[in-house]
Amino acid sequence: MSYRKLEVWQLARDIANDIHNMTLSELPKFEMHEIVSQIRRSSKSVKSNIVEGYGRRNYKQDFIKFLIYSLSSNDETIDHLETLYETGSLNNKKLYNNLHSKIDLLGKKLNKFIQSIEREHNVDSSTKKKTDNNKTTSTPKIKNPASRIQKQVSRCDWCGNDPLYVKYHDEEWGVPVHDDRVHFEMLVLEGAQAGLSWLTVLRKRENYRKAFDNFDVNKVAKYSEKKIEKLLQNPGIIRNRLKVRSAITNAQAFIKIQKEFGSFDKYIWQFVNNKPIINKWKKVSDLPATSKESDALSKDLKKRGFKFVGSTIIYAHMQSIGMVNDHITSCFRYEEVIK
Repeated sequence: MSYRKLEVWQLARDIANDIHNMTLSELPKFEMHEIVSQIRRSSKSVKSNIVEGYGRRNYKQDFIKFLIYSLSSNDETIDHLETLYETGSLNNKKLYNNLHSKIDLLGKKLNKFIQSIEREHNVDSSTKKKTDNNKTTSTPKIKNPASRIQKQVSRCDWCGNDPLYVKYHDEEWGVPVHDDRVHFEMLVLEGAQAGLSWLTVLRKRENYRKAFDNFDVNKVAKYSEKKIEKLLQNPGIIRNRLKVRSAITNAQAFIKIQKEFGSFDKYIWQFVNNKPIINKWKKVSDLPATSKESDALSKDLKKRGFKFVGSTIIYAHMQSIGMVNDHITSCFRYEEVIK
């Protein structure tokens, strides 16, 4: 079966074409043009990941990862589109509604597609196991000698062997956070990560701390246009105008929540009834991209004026600050985080 016959591919192609065909009369401002460029890149990444993933259809685990990334890109596309409409840069309501419904439908179709592939993978794995049991046992080849460096410690494999990534996984990811400064830091970093890898953001984290006054929310909320332009000249951070502006907008909204609830920590933890959700995933591919809790939190944050807070981004945030324990059960950190 050709990937071009897939419904998800056809939807992604239509979305990319619609965005590509936007006229300059619909896009009158430079900043809005920047948003549209990002939407185009997001839509293209959905298409390219489907193509590359389907090209690897014999490696179903890889395919699932590609599709999950596509979902993330899809969520980012909706965020960009909503920003475009909310700022008045896109004044064609019919075009906005059409694109939004298509993108939303694509996300739902991708979810169903992932589930069907996972079911097929589970059936194949079961068959393969039976076949392997009937074969003579032989010494397995070591495909990744570097894994020996980890001294046989079992980890979630998404962090690979990069020391910075491993350190983050071992010391921070999934640990409950109750410090408002850290809450704000992670919100800014998760927003900056949209469309990029988390490792890219981690490598710039110290630069962000210096550039954003160690994430002092009261200082960031008062950043001027001059400060914004200075940040956009800083090669140590991700120089995306929308993401930089969103940090300031979110700081202002963050402070309003602190005043209303006493702390941002009190506000955000109510979405999981003030205790971490403990999942029991067997493998990384089991991890969802969103949850009903992230949907609810994302929706509420958007109502309060936050930007770059789509459900996928927020679910990743919930994982990072320990609202959800998504370490796989075989990972040595699973039990440690629970304790």
